[in-house]
Amino acid sequence: MAVDLVALPKAELHIHLESAISRDLANDFAARYQLPEPPRGPFPDQATFVRDYERVRDLIGSLTDLHAVAKDLAERQCAIGVRWTEVYFIPATYGDRLGSADALVETVVDGLRSGGGPDAAGIVLGINRGLSRTAAWQSLKLAKRWHGRGVVALGLAGDEAGHPAAGFEDLFAAAAEAGIPAVPHAGEGRERSWVDEGIDHLCPRRISHGLAAADDALTLARIKAMGICLDLAPSSNVLLGLVPSLPEHPLPQLFRAGIPVSLSTDIPYFLGYDLVEELRRCALAWDLSDDEIVRLSAAAWDYALCPAQVRSAALADMPQAP
Repeated sequence: MAVDLVALPKAELHIHLESAISRDLANDFAARYQLPEPPRGPFPDQATFVRDYERVRDLIGSLTDLHAVAKDLAERQCAIGVRWTEVYFIPATYGDRLGSADALVETVVDGLRSGGGPDAAGIVLGINRGLSRTAAWQSLKLAKRWHGRGVVALGLAGDEAGHPAAGFEDLFAAAAEAGIPAVPHAGEGRERSWVDEGIDHLCPRRISHGLAAADDALTLARIKAMGICLDLAPSSNVLLGLVPSLPEHPLPQLFRAGIPVSLSTDIPYFLGYDLVEELRRCALAWDLSDDEIVRLSAAAWDYALCPAQVRSAALADMPQAP
């Protein structure tokens, strides 16, 4: 591998704020609040992972902590050549324990900018499927207030089986009317219909995961024709038992077939490594050529919801593979 993975201009489009906490901060918070440090997997099922994800969120005990997590993430991303990061954040899952939802968003926006500058990151403001309709509409209103001021998209996460995409169609239609792109989770598990439902009801710009579509030619044809990007997180899928191993992950086949994809870590706290290490591991597991490594990194920029000048500069600096 001759490509300098740190120097490569990268965009990471699928990473969750709480699961991007550094292990040092997690240790500090756990000691301060006398809470157990959450286990890091592997996980026998997604329900176990969700429980431990919530334990990480519980470590964040103040707006000062939240600011520190966001600032530290931006600093670490910049240090490894990630020029744009889209951070999934769901304020409603905090309830009122840290302050108002607007205060939470303002804190994360300021933390990201403090660590990486004004154009290094944006928030995908998420709706939790399992919360109330009132909470969902409040999240949409929050996204509208902060769109263009740090929020770049509206997301959707949580249990797809119990809360299908059709139940959120009206919210995402309202978001589209307001000019807010949709970046929902869909098809992280193996139920292919969930990806089609996400496409039919949410009009996504990108889909977080979409793993369930990997073996279905018709759904993949729709994704390709509509120009929807799948924000894939291979090592996360392996850690959660959704794919047996990294060499068996479908991303390289999708990429080589012309399906729009991006590569992300999703949950780096649990993985124990960042996007550079993820890219290195994937390149080795899939025998990517230097040209493929460069093209895979460049592909994310086509779908990044970043300022135009950030994209232009990154693509201008993209190396020619040796």
